Amino acid sequence: MNKRMGILFHLLYLKVFSNELEINQDLVNSEIQETISILRNYILENGFKQLYPFK
Repeated sequence: MNKRMGILFHLLYLKVFSNELEINQDLVNSEIQETISILRNYILENGFKQLYPFK
């Protein structure tokens, strides 16, 4: 799940600076939504403190 957090930060970076890059905005948005839903489900099942940066 910690890798998912890192991936989410990279995706958000791509979304913010997408004007400077040639990427598909819809693809980035869908990946962000998918990653957030996976993290949300994990946090609901295991708790927020189970993620490494927050231990």
